[in-house]
Amino acid sequence: MIVKSLLIILFAFLLVFVLMPLLLSSSGLDILPGGGGTSFDRGEAFLLLRSRDDGDKWDTPVFARERGDSRPAEILDVAFHPRDQKVMFAGTKSAGLWKSEDEGANWHSVKDSSSSLDQRADVYKIAMSQVRPGVMYLAAFQGNRGRVFRSEDGGSSFREIYSVSRDRVGVFDLWTPPTEPDKIVITTGEGRILASSDGGNRWRVVKTLRNPAALITMHPVFPGQGHLLTSQGEIFRTFDGAENWAELGVPRPGGSAATLRIEHPYRRVSFFQFGSSFSSSQSALDSLVIDPYNPAALWLTRGSALLSSADSGYSWREIHSLINSQGVGLGGVAAHPTRPDTILVTAGVTLYTSMDRGINWSTDPFDTRYPLREIFIHPQKPETIFLTTGR
Repeated sequence: MIVKSLLIILFAFLLVFVLMPLLLSSSGLDILPGGGGTSFDRGEAFLLLRSRDDGDKWDTPVFARERGDSRPAEILDVAFHPRDQKVMFAGTKSAGLWKSEDEGANWHSVKDSSSSLDQRADVYKIAMSQVRPGVMYLAAFQGNRGRVFRSEDGGSSFREIYSVSRDRVGVFDLWTPPTEPDKIVITTGEGRILASSDGGNRWRVVKTLRNPAALITMHPVFPGQGHLLTSQGEIFRTFDGAENWAELGVPRPGGSAATLRIEHPYRRVSFFQFGSSFSSSQSALDSLVIDPYNPAALWLTRGSALLSSADSGYSWREIHSLINSQGVGLGGVAAHPTRPDTILVTAGVTLYTSMDRGINWSTDPFDTRYPLREIFIHPQKPETIFLTTGR
């Protein structure tokens, strides 16, 4: 009788605390432990988080190292193949270029057959031609200098096409037009915007800035329109595919006259020719993106503030929301490629999503060791989202 009673109790326990939660969870109701957030082992320093269902569930991609491969310290960029949805590349800090051929689940280090690209390089930016996907450009830091590499075989081999003129100065960003694979525009820590129309054989100076050029972002639908961000927060605008740039100044939300500075996106301030003027305690990364549905709409993260502009950067307003009350710096911001008015922001270990341009927000906290950083949404499969982490 006692044994029978114990079996009944055991069965009831399994039914209530194991089977029922699993059934409800599989039906879409999140009642499993974790407080509604996404939980991972805090003993692991995950480089990248991936969702294939628009943020409902997340997994941790595997970076498989062979003998001699360096371990990536951080993911600096993620680029998606324009034709093969399964293929993507990741630029890393201290471990060169990595590639995935299964939608980002598994990654392996790219070995340059020409030995030009060091497997220990910092790869800041990756750009692939839309019409000739085999053409790929990298902005990298290697051999104590910023360099640009070009591949014509989809990343199997590279050749160096540009190097800065002095040590400890980086090439931080680059852009190639969708239909012009031989045109390339780069930004450098020397404060220069340079362009080449023949795949990097010859270069010309487009503009020399007072401060190092940090970020360049071009509109995905209207590629002639774009913006550039300097290390001191100045914003420039182009209407003609990066040939000419007009200075818009430093954003001052609410009409404040205070100068707001911006940290370099990858925090390599020592690579700036003009030295560092940033607080060592600042850990947030700043991002600038253009709304894919409205070329006049911009989103900018600055410290713990989220700013928006409706007139191409001439005026700005601060988005006041529950993010401000958290007291943590923002990591990255992304405008959804297929859902108008939807933006995503990372702050600390939480992903914030708004579907009404920042009025209301939903949160997805992650149990990760390091804060969330940049957000990358697959342009052909927008339900696939990647989040990077960093110290």
